[in-house]
Amino acid sequence: MNRPSSGPLSSLDGLTLGPEGRGLLLAVAVACSFATNSTLARIAYEGGSNALSMLTVRTGTALLVLVVLLQRVSTGARLSRGRSIAAFALGLLLASYSYGLLGAIQYMPLAMVLVTFYTFPLLTALASAALGREPLRSRTLLALGLALYGLSLVLDLSDSRINALGISHALVAAVCFTTLLLCSDRVRGDGDSRLVTLRMLITGFAVYLLACALSGAFALPRTTLGWVGFIGCPLFYSFSFISLFSAVSLAGPVRTALVMNVEPVASAIFGYLLLAQVLSGWQVLGMATVVGAVIYGRLPQRRSGAGSDWLTVLLLGAGVLLLIAAVRIGSG
Repeated sequence: MNRPSSGPLSSLDGLTLGPEGRGLLLAVAVACSFATNSTLARIAYEGGSNALSMLTVRTGTALLVLVVLLQRVSTGARLSRGRSIAAFALGLLLASYSYGLLGAIQYMPLAMVLVTFYTFPLLTALASAALGREPLRSRTLLALGLALYGLSLVLDLSDSRINALGISHALVAAVCFTTLLLCSDRVRGDGDSRLVTLRMLITGFAVYLLACALSGAFALPRTTLGWVGFIGCPLFYSFSFISLFSAVSLAGPVRTALVMNVEPVASAIFGYLLLAQVLSGWQVLGMATVVGAVIYGRLPQRRSGAGSDWLTVLLLGAGVLLLIAAVRIGSG
């Protein structure tokens, strides 16, 4: 039996978007929002704040937003005691992956940290196959490899130095985030992903508050622009983190992780637009490679009559624009 249309995003002139498509489109929005969050965080750092302060404030803000949201839109759903305990435990993974990224940045350049961390889509696919949840298709494996290569171009590793401690911290972050994606889906079961996210945020916020209390490292910005970043970062993070697990519940952890490769691409674009950072032709070509990899991994083995896919059309258009930009920059 066909499901009724739920609005213009579900069906328009033959373009269809099912639950998986909505999840992946949400994942693109999450990736871009995470990128905006990172850009604003950097502005806050330059204004006098620091990473631990931003982690604490953004997690607390996301927790507050989610509490208000659940009060206003109550579904009456509940988590069992066992699932609640597991969800609280996942908050430790949230804190661990964030700490891993921060620790890695202390030992090696950000570009190398991000390329190492973004092995998590590949790790997610491998772990999902090993657990028997989703078969590892050659198309998915190739798409993930292409995306990782594209990221190496986007992030420009020519001046990056490999450091054993930095690599280990970034890999710990990647493993923790992979585990977070896979376990949150299992802990959620058929319930509301926001209930799991709420408990994760409670644990993560408690850990960051304790770290601030023990270190005394909480720092507010000293400039007006720094305050813009300090206030804006938690707002974008709230949408990103809450929506991430909704995307996982709709599209699954492997496809969501593949689409999340868009985040560093969006970060580079926002850096160019907002922070006056320079982009080379190779970097833009890397962006097009990442987008192309996501399209390739996203291409479904269609059922007849399924119609065109919104996400594939949008990503294809973005890829073409990035290729044109790469040619223009290269010839310039």
